[in-house]
Parts: sequence; structure tokens; C-alpha cells
Amino acid sequence: MRALQGWMILTINDHPDVRRLFAEFPTNTIAIQYTVGGSAKAKSAQELIIRAGRW
Repeated sequence: MRALQGWMILTINDHPDVRRLFAEFPTNTIAIQYTVGGSAKAKSAQELIIRAGRW
């Protein structure tokens, strides 16, 4: 991602290890709902949005 000549967006589960791996890149978080198995089993979580390249 450091050598990228274009730009990209990566979304991944928000976790401390992921934050450490991508600490040099701009990030944002959003609240999401996982609904695997139906909406009655929805689980709140955070998604990490990581940007790389020229903006």
C-alpha cells in the first residue's frame, strides 16, 4: 500500500491488531450491524476504513 500509485480503500473489522498494522494510513470507523443468521441475531460492531494513495 505504501508504493501504490493510485488510490484504494480497504474495509476490515476494527481490531487493535489491524489498527497497529495500518497505523501509518488515514482511517475512519463506522458502526455496522452483522446480521448473519437473520436480523434477530444482529450484532453491533465497528468497521475500520483505511485509505491509501493520493487523495
